Amino acid sequence: MHPVAHLLKSFGALDRLEGFVSTFGRAFHQRPAVEGNIIVRLRRLSQGKMRA
Repeated sequence: MHPVAHLLKSFGALDRLEGFVSTFGRAFHQRPAVEGNIIVRLRRLSQGKMRA
């Protein structure tokens, strides 16, 4: 599991992953938004490990 996802999961906040990695970080670093949709699909490999 990616360290950011693991950290958010440990705080019970995995549902906030999308905002953390796509919206809030960009706003903090004053970067423009990406146009269009980007879809990331996670699939379980084994025993709790995830891969994009």
